[in-house]
Amino acid sequence: MRFKIYSKLLLFSVVIIAIIFSGCTGSQDITPVVKALPEVQQFMKEHPNAKITVTYWSKEEVAKSAQEISQQCDKSIIPVAMYKATISEEDLKIVTWIDAENRAVICSTTEGKQTATPTLTATATAIATPVRSDYLIPTTNLPAGFTYMGIHETPVEIGSFSINATEGVYRNNGEDFYILVIKNDDPEALITQYKARYKNARYDPFKEISFNGHKATQVTDYSTINGKQTQNFAVIWATEKTMIIVSSPTAALQKVIALATATPTPTATPAKFRVGPSVTLRPVIDVIEANQDVIVELFMNNPSLNDVTLNVDVRISVPSGIHVYGQSLGQAAGAGVVAGTFSVPPGTSRTIIVVVKADKSARIGSHNLQFTGLYYPGDNKDAFQPLSLTYSVTVKEPSKNPESPELSTPTATPAGVAAEIKGFAFNPTTITISKGTTVTWTNRDSAPHTITSISGAFDSGSLSQGQTYSHTFNEAGTFEYSCTIHPSIPHGKVIVTPTPVREHAFYRSDVDNILGFYRVVDMSTTKPAPYDINTKTLTINTGDSVRWVSDSTDYTITIMSENGLWESAPLRWNGQEFTYTFIQPGTYGVYIKEFPTIQHQKIIVATPTATSAGYGY
Repeated sequence: MRFKIYSKLLLFSVVIIAIIFSGCTGSQDITPVVKALPEVQQFMKEHPNAKITVTYWSKEEVAKSAQEISQQCDKSIIPVAMYKATISEEDLKIVTWIDAENRAVICSTTEGKQTATPTLTATATAIATPVRSDYLIPTTNLPAGFTYMGIHETPVEIGSFSINATEGVYRNNGEDFYILVIKNDDPEALITQYKARYKNARYDPFKEISFNGHKATQVTDYSTINGKQTQNFAVIWATEKTMIIVSSPTAALQKVIALATATPTPTATPAKFRVGPSVTLRPVIDVIEANQDVIVELFMNNPSLNDVTLNVDVRISVPSGIHVYGQSLGQAAGAGVVAGTFSVPPGTSRTIIVVVKADKSARIGSHNLQFTGLYYPGDNKDAFQPLSLTYSVTVKEPSKNPESPELSTPTATPAGVAAEIKGFAFNPTTITISKGTTVTWTNRDSAPHTITSISGAFDSGSLSQGQTYSHTFNEAGTFEYSCTIHPSIPHGKVIVTPTPVREHAFYRSDVDNILGFYRVVDMSTTKPAPYDINTKTLTINTGDSVRWVSDSTDYTITIMSENGLWESAPLRWNGQEFTYTFIQPGTYGVYIKEFPTIQHQKIIVATPTATSAGYGY
């Protein structure tokens, strides 16, 4: 149940083992153990030249200085044999007292403006500042038999990701207890993730209970200790932006609940709406052709300064002959209105992908789509704010499938494949077709370009903006081409196979620093992708592409290949993306460089068609 949160207990065990084998007065052997303490590691990180001194204090020596040690630790000290570890650099130091008998850290304190490490005496006047605490972790007025042992920071696994928490450690009759306090804007979502680990349990692990005004969940789990299966318990609940877990690996349920009742009830503060959201329309494709739809993203960011979720009602006014499809939206065709609703929690963003098509009745030329509606904080509809955005699309020819939400894509048949030169780049960079297929390039840039084969097999000559060039490939092979006017443009490539090939799929994988690879959408069909959200496994075919889109507003994300095939540029803002096309079959692991402990993504690629590994952009 506890996974990584027992790491501190293991560390305490190492401390006592080191004490036993080092002898009562030996300090050298315990130094590595002291260095392993989190508070010491943090101090050493900030002060790399700090020196560590460890001394043994007998019970009698501690008794003589009990008043001063209690003052230093900011709590009453019972005289027992202790180790005192002093880590100092110039006028700064951290002092850690370790119980030599029961492996517990008594306290860790920092001191400043000291020129030396003083020896405590009856006249000592140094007052230390205690380490950071959390008011939700009780240190006094505990249930009978409980002793507070200390507090520290620790990572906790919740679902598929790790999150930092503050942990209080307690003992009762030789048994260990823990109170974990996890700060989060959406603690209910954390509880859902926590419970998800029990989805395959063959028993009912949850029971709803209440105490101190909390609605809580009692969790029953099983572990094996010394070869014997043992039942253990936890109590979990959510308060104001906090998830709390009270647990013990061995104790009875009644003791766990008794400790849970000692936690204070936080005073709820009203959720505040302080800053308006960012609402923009981000173009992906803005021209409708037979094999190309308009794609535009409605993006909304709810700043983390807000404490409340924004609820959004949006409407898109559709001109005659235009068809609109989108996530969280209905659909509209011909002089209608498409409407939908969605919500954006604080500190997050939401991107709604809108696909626009045209039927034969649509006027050739420019059309305006009107995005209107409103948003409001939480349930307070009286505090609504209006939305009003306009997006222009150009119809060059009717879509081949205006009545279908599936994207219109170039078909790899003898009828032809469409490509383009846009933004001084060939798009797509690599085209895979069957023998006899015609490829037509369109220059979208204002500057002239050429489509010139490196081998001399074809040459378009200079193409002005809007001009096209077509070439039919009647021989199998690989044909590389360039722009002779702008030789710095990366070369394009046409791979011609002797037999017909299928249309390649395009997947969008949304990723952030909390949930990781939490969603994949098949952009080729706008249908759900073959993605197992629990194992984070996507199954695709060779030639398919995956575009990772950052949904993080506060952290940089870098998409990494476990196989060493790529490292994306840092995705520093929400909506920034990286795309990779998988040409070689196999299994590919993907992870976030900055958050390597978040569950990795697995991509299984089938149907071999080429020898190169792929390409990213």
